[in-house]
Amino acid sequence: AMMEMPDHSKTVMIHDTIPIDHPAFQTEAARAKFVERLTTVINFAHHIIVPSDEVRESVEKRMVGTGHRVPVIVSPLGIDMGPIPVDRVTSEKPYFVAIGTIEPRKNHALLLDIWERMNRKMDESRIPELRIIGARGWKNEEVFNRLDHSSMMGRTVFELGPLSDKEMKRQLAGATGLLFPSHAEGFGLPPFEAASFGVPTISSPLRTTEIFLGDMAIYADTDDMYQWFQAIRELASEDLATQSQRSAELRAYRLPTWEKHFDRVFDLM
Repeated sequence: AMMEMPDHSKTVMIHDTIPIDHPAFQTEAARAKFVERLTTVINFAHHIIVPSDEVRESVEKRMVGTGHRVPVIVSPLGIDMGPIPVDRVTSEKPYFVAIGTIEPRKNHALLLDIWERMNRKMDESRIPELRIIGARGWKNEEVFNRLDHSSMMGRTVFELGPLSDKEMKRQLAGATGLLFPSHAEGFGLPPFEAASFGVPTISSPLRTTEIFLGDMAIYADTDDMYQWFQAIRELASEDLATQSQRSAELRAYRLPTWEKHFDRVFDLM
């Protein structure tokens, strides 16, 4: 299909290079298909658009030795969640959401470890809820087994499955915080979507999140479960005044926009 396109019009968007940078998180079939597609892009594209410097560096590294040097343009994705839902979810207990496909890269295992620790150490009435939003993915049988059989399911941990955009927004808008312990991202939209609703994020120290959200997010190393445990407990116990101030600061924060994204894209046309 690319070979049949007119010259000088082959512009390709590559969201991430995770299948080759982190093959353990993908199936072999998915990795092989990605390698084939990336090779085609490097051979025939005139421009490549990526959402972050991290992806740009990875794509450019793959060009070394191929005899092809395709210009790679970084154009961060825009955030447009619309207004905060007036019918946001309300809950008697603080609750946290994790949004994304349930696959190894998203690191749901860490969150389940934390909630198991809470269930061992704390009275159930004091444990915040964990609400997992997203479809089940691949190579994650151990996590699926825990979701199917753990005694905390339906009590302090809830698997909500894939939700409509409307319902996802209602859940996110009412949350005490978003949990994002991902091992790798091309861009990583959920923390930015949460910020637009005034919802704080506890995130692994992902490069793009640190660049575009700075200290508006709370960072915790995925190798340090206690650090995550403490950050979650502190957010869950914040008083109303602190929560309101944090929410206002997040909503006022300038996030990447689609207008700027397409300004860069259209400059190529």
